[in-house]
Amino acid sequence: MKTASKDSISNQELDSLGEIAYDGYEYYAAEPEAFIAKLSVESLRPEQQETYRWILLNMAYNFLEHSRFLASATYYERVLLLENKNPILSLEDRLNYLSKPLANLYSIFGEFGKSERLQLQAIQESNSAEIKAGFYNNLLLLYLHDGELLKAKQAGNKGLELMVTGNQNDKVRMTNLQVLLLNGLSKVFLAEENLDSAIYSNNQALQISSSIPLKTETAAGRISAITQQAELLFQKMEIDKAFPLLNQAIQLEYQYFPTARFREKAVLENYLGNYHLHKNKLHAAKSNFLKAKQLLEKQSSGTAVSNYSLVETYRNLAKVQDKSDIDSMLFYYSQSMEKEFAYQQNRSTDKDHFAGNIWNRKLMEEIFSEIGDISNLTQNQQAELLWLTEIAKGRLLWNDINRSNHWETDSTELAAAGKELQELYAKRDMMQDSSEIKEINVAISKLTADFELEEKYFEQRRKIPSKEFFLQSLKEPNIQKYAYYIHENECISIFQVVDGRILYHKVNMENLLPQIAAFKEKYFSQSPQAYNQNPKVFAEQAGLLGSELLPNLQKSIKTIQLSLDNELHVLPFETLMPNRKFLVMDHDVQYLHSLLTFELLKEKEFPKQELQVLYRQEYDPPLVDLPFVEKEVQFLNQHFNANSYPFSKLNKMTLENIWKQKSIVHIAAHTVLQQDGKIKLMLQQPISTDQLRYFQISSSLVVLSACNTASGELLPSEGLASLNRTFISKGIPGVVANHWYANDAATLDLMAKFYDELSQSGSPVVALAEAKRLYLLEQDDMGKNPWYWANMVYTGANTKIDLQQAAGLPPVFRWLASILTIILLYLLSYRLRKTDPDEVPEVTYNK
Repeated sequence: MKTASKDSISNQELDSLGEIAYDGYEYYAAEPEAFIAKLSVESLRPEQQETYRWILLNMAYNFLEHSRFLASATYYERVLLLENKNPILSLEDRLNYLSKPLANLYSIFGEFGKSERLQLQAIQESNSAEIKAGFYNNLLLLYLHDGELLKAKQAGNKGLELMVTGNQNDKVRMTNLQVLLLNGLSKVFLAEENLDSAIYSNNQALQISSSIPLKTETAAGRISAITQQAELLFQKMEIDKAFPLLNQAIQLEYQYFPTARFREKAVLENYLGNYHLHKNKLHAAKSNFLKAKQLLEKQSSGTAVSNYSLVETYRNLAKVQDKSDIDSMLFYYSQSMEKEFAYQQNRSTDKDHFAGNIWNRKLMEEIFSEIGDISNLTQNQQAELLWLTEIAKGRLLWNDINRSNHWETDSTELAAAGKELQELYAKRDMMQDSSEIKEINVAISKLTADFELEEKYFEQRRKIPSKEFFLQSLKEPNIQKYAYYIHENECISIFQVVDGRILYHKVNMENLLPQIAAFKEKYFSQSPQAYNQNPKVFAEQAGLLGSELLPNLQKSIKTIQLSLDNELHVLPFETLMPNRKFLVMDHDVQYLHSLLTFELLKEKEFPKQELQVLYRQEYDPPLVDLPFVEKEVQFLNQHFNANSYPFSKLNKMTLENIWKQKSIVHIAAHTVLQQDGKIKLMLQQPISTDQLRYFQISSSLVVLSACNTASGELLPSEGLASLNRTFISKGIPGVVANHWYANDAATLDLMAKFYDELSQSGSPVVALAEAKRLYLLEQDDMGKNPWYWANMVYTGANTKIDLQQAAGLPPVFRWLASILTIILLYLLSYRLRKTDPDEVPEVTYNK
């Protein structure tokens, strides 16, 4: 007879826990982990494993019934992870009680890719027409919410076709599913603005629903059809006819689901509130919206509610506030935006984040419109509006930094999956054949799904921005901040913050954004020639842009933080001339994705920093060699405590070890900007931003002495999909990168000055600005051309970095060596300025 281990649990105790999980929600609602603390896969005997899965499934179902979506997804995913490793449940049980509800939760979170993948797999695995039809109904709704209307119609029609071949013994169940499919198709037709077809499908759904008994299992279909009928009446502007239907639907909710479906009831309360809002009955509308809020918070048990309906409810409450009560309006809009931020952090894919960002922009437009004249707001109210503006930007970046921090401390299983993904991306980066790339993309997609499941994404307690921290950061002394927001009509809101005081400006200059794009294209593209031909014209345009984008500039405050938005990410602000000289001559400029990113910094001071220098100077055509790289490496080795790695020694293991060190990483190499806007770093092998994402990187500063490392595709509210941004997303405090093609002689000169200044000031922001000032002071009029020096920018936070100088060389000799290097570089750059770059390929190279 086998003796049970001391950690094992008896069958009787396990069955008792199973009964509580099934119908004792109140016993574990507040502390579910404490409830199952005794249970683990390792402590259970093989015959107990199925019961354990059902305990988790029942907990997940009850959380779902009480609109606790995060908690529900957490326990469903635990079962899915177990089933993937050791299948125990029957196929029908796994599809009905695991795949279906989890896919629906993914849809609620906006994780449409995950939801689709799970449901298509279920359809492929199932032999049941009824189960397949149910998944097609859910796919219809998924595609509808994702805007893929053709796919939605195809899914609905496939589901209806299966009704003919399904199990006719359970006619009520099949008929109810038919109601849901028809009503779903009505929603699709309405989204297509095909009102006649929408009404026809809805009438069919109502007619069929009326033919079956109304009971708990059929009530949801009837409610859905009645609600859709009310929505169609809204569209026909027959609003008074819709009101009794909404009342009927909500009465059915309370009758058949008295202790569940809180989200569905809240949606109906919001519908009723919008009806009253349309009728200008603000008191009645507010009453409905407050009921919706209470419903959604009723079963939260003190835990965070992740629910788009709650976001919408707070938004509605903001809209019904009296226009004179700005404080209440801002309070509810803040609640809506903060809840929406938390809701969006439940998404793991870039596509779903960008969709959320676009919705968020619409909400911001509404907020600005509802508030009206912002110049009349108090300082506290303007601070609240600035808070909303900043949490609207860089949401995906925030999420990526949080995830990277988690990956670096998580289990060996997750680390192994990350390495496997990294290797697949490395293989893809080497490929040219489209069919091979397509094949490896399939493998990447599957492994990504496994990785995200192993990550236990919904179990993580992700950090959310703190308003208190943000408001305190506005009082930072000796810094002036400019936070930008570009509106739909292309006017720009600018918040200037000096010593905690906020000044609001609005730029209504016609065609400003096209002028910025033209300015960037003319002066900072392939060649320095445009500036050389007429520096005065440049000064006029740079002066105009500077005065518009940097209003009320305080010359006495040296450091400027720029929280950029959309198209402004491509503009080199240091070249603007608000006071008839380059901005950098008076100010240190620091670029940011959002003023919130400071909060995510784990460290701000880095003592005794070494340099890790990764470089490559020789390439095969069509890439040209980079002879100045060797001089750059020599300078760094001579002056600082540096470890240099030529590309031939940069295998995967060496790279991993370098990234893990808390040191400065300097990279001198080519980058390739592809037609799709993606960047590859060309060292021993190409390294894409996708591949970089799965390295563990602990650097205090990354310096990218390579072209286009701050350039890439413009992302909605996220800046540029650049190599620069990829490093920032790994939690690196700051990155120096290039916006366009670098002139090697000028870059070498600037790099020498930058590192000298960094070793003295300890601040990357100050060091880069001072390096540019020193460079400009040495130049003649043509040498001041910003094409040569303005491409290099610092993005990130204020940090303190103690750069270690080389041992053994007395300071006077280091000083003399620096002077000789600068003289040599000046002579080289002088020659380059006096010669057409296109005529001297043996001297001028682009990284």
